[in-house]
Amino acid sequence: MPVDRSLRDLSIRPARPDDFSGALAVLTNAAAWARDRGIEGWWPVPFPPERLRPALDRAHLIVADASGEIVGTMVVEWEDARVWGEEPPIAGYVHLLAVRHDRPVRGLGQLLLAWAADRVRENGRSLIRLDCRATNRSLVTYYESQGFRRVREAPPPVPGEHRPVVLLEKEVA
Repeated sequence: MPVDRSLRDLSIRPARPDDFSGALAVLTNAAAWARDRGIEGWWPVPFPPERLRPALDRAHLIVADASGEIVGTMVVEWEDARVWGEEPPIAGYVHLLAVRHDRPVRGLGQLLLAWAADRVRENGRSLIRLDCRATNRSLVTYYESQGFRRVREAPPPVPGEHRPVVLLEKEVA
């Protein structure tokens, strides 16, 4: 299978301060794409900078850069008491995984998840975890196709939200 041309110049790395607007653009693009297709999401359009800034400040914001353009993003954290509750340090948590739909890179979501799994493993943890709305069946199915398994449903972590989330995890060790 030929390599997608955009993969040749793709790098996945921690975000720098000058990547912030590109990461916001990815999240806004993904939220608008989902909204326009009637897919339930809890990301506003435009994506609010104050929701992303703490991840950049803590060096948890990760970007996918294709030839100098940010085309994907995610946040990788080492605890998530808000969603998962208090847990022993056995997992890494992925949030805000998004790709630009107007500049697609085939398989980018899978590459971002693999990158995160490698960091989780390198940090001596055995699980990668994430969550999404339980009602977003296509996203749950996507994560399951990437080897994640459902752990349980949980109350929504977003204030004012009433739909539960599904918690998923995958072994990386």
